[in-house]
Amino acid sequence: MKQIFIAIVSALFLLFLSNFSYADKLTGYVKAINETDKDTYPLIGATVFWENTSIAATTDVTGRFEIERSELSDILVIAFIGYETDTIQ
Repeated sequence: MKQIFIAIVSALFLLFLSNFSYADKLTGYVKAINETDKDTYPLIGATVFWENTSIAATTDVTGRFEIERSELSDILVIAFIGYETDTIQ
């Protein structure tokens, strides 16, 4: 009986740890549109962050980003020098 209890407690502990070891993340791509020919291209180095938080990410060479979700904000801000800042709610 003691071994079953230890196994159940261990399983619950591992389940508890797994909820904190993998943060819920949001992934996406940031692309710009060329107004002349309507082609899209990735914005390399754009900043993606949750409004009014310090949670931020930067896009890679393909425009891809991965950012932790925030319980404090549901507004995602995308900023890049020379471009208009955009928000997604």
